[in-house]
Amino acid sequence: MSTILGKKSEKDLHRASHEENEQPPPPYSNHGDQDQEASKFPPQPYHGQAPCHTFQLQATNWLCNNFHISDINNQDTPLYTVKTKLRKPHMILRATSSPDTELATVEFHTLRPKVDVFIHGEKLTISMKKFSYTATYESAALQQTLTWKSNSHWKTFDLDCVDENTMPLVKISSAYYSCKRGSQIQFFGHAVENNSAVRNELIATGLAMAQYINLMASTTVAATST
Repeated sequence: MSTILGKKSEKDLHRASHEENEQPPPPYSNHGDQDQEASKFPPQPYHGQAPCHTFQLQATNWLCNNFHISDINNQDTPLYTVKTKLRKPHMILRATSSPDTELATVEFHTLRPKVDVFIHGEKLTISMKKFSYTATYESAALQQTLTWKSNSHWKTFDLDCVDENTMPLVKISSAYYSCKRGSQIQFFGHAVENNSAVRNELIATGLAMAQYINLMASTTVAATST
C-alpha cells in the first residue's frame, strides 16, 4: 500500500465496514468443523510420540554372538539374552526370568527370501519382498499382518514395524557390521505398552530381520570384493 491508515476516523470507518459485511454462520453449518475434519487423519509415524519402552541391545563377548537386552534406564539388569549360531537354530532368545527355556528361535534359509521365527508354540514366517528389506508376517500376538521396513543410512539402518493401519509399534536402530555400538529398541502404542507377549514377538522378529539384513549386507560385500 502506498499510504498507511493513520487517522482514527479512517480506522473506525474500515472497522465498521468490516463488521457490516461479516455475517455469523448459519445454525448447524460446517463452519468451525475444520479441526474435527483434520483430527480424522491418523498421526504421522513417530511424530510427537514418545516411546512407552526403550531397550538396549549390547554384545557381551568379542565374537559378538552373545547379547543382553535391558531397559535403557536399568542396563545392569538384563531382561533377555540372545545367542547367534552358524547352525540351526541360528538365533536363540531367552528371558532372564527363565534362562533354561528358549523363548524364541530363528532359522534362516539360504535359497529362499524368508525367515522362520518359532515363539510361544507358533511358527511365524517373515516373507521378504524382492530387492528390498521389507517384509510382512502374520502376528500371532496381535492377530493381524505386520510389516517390517528398513531405512538404510551410511553406517546404520533403522527397522520400523507398523500394523495394518500403518501405526508404529517398534523401531530398532542398529549399525552395519558393528556390534560394539549396540542397538536401541523403542516401543510405541498401547498395544505394546502392557503386553509382554507382543513385545517378545516384536523383539524376536525384529532381531531376526536385523540379523538377516546384516547377513545379506556381508554377503554382498564379500561377493563384490572377489
